[in-house]
Amino acid sequence: MQERVSKFVTDKSNVPRYQRRMRKERLHPVHTGAWPNRIREWRRKLGLSGPQLAEMAGTTKQNVSRYETGFCDIPLYQLRVLGAALGLPMADLLNTEDGGLTERERQIIEIMRAVPEHQRTQLHDSIVSLVQPFLPQTPAKPDPNPRQMPGRE
Repeated sequence: MQERVSKFVTDKSNVPRYQRRMRKERLHPVHTGAWPNRIREWRRKLGLSGPQLAEMAGTTKQNVSRYETGFCDIPLYQLRVLGAALGLPMADLLNTEDGGLTERERQIIEIMRAVPEHQRTQLHDSIVSLVQPFLPQTPAKPDPNPRQMPGRE
């Protein structure tokens, strides 16, 4: 039986022709830097090496390196594990363009969360009124349902 299985795996005549052709034409991933992140930045801030972070996150040092350089996409579960290993929320591992927070933004959120729940609405309204003059003015959007003039339908 073992001999038959190994023959089947190594013998290409058992693989349909179109599958062999597809394997040859398969595109290999190319490093584009399309998934930049802040894993390396946080790892270095915390004084950890790549292998140490890999051990804490239960993955290999090669995967950590690939994730840090953006060579491959990071699965969502792995992003959570890396964040937990670094003691950070998952969002802090992303660049600010991708939804990650800066140090100051993180401080503002932590302050907001420290305020008792019943006072957060008042604090939120105060912050919005304070920041409103600094926001760029957006042009008024046209009314999507303009009112018809009386007598015309």
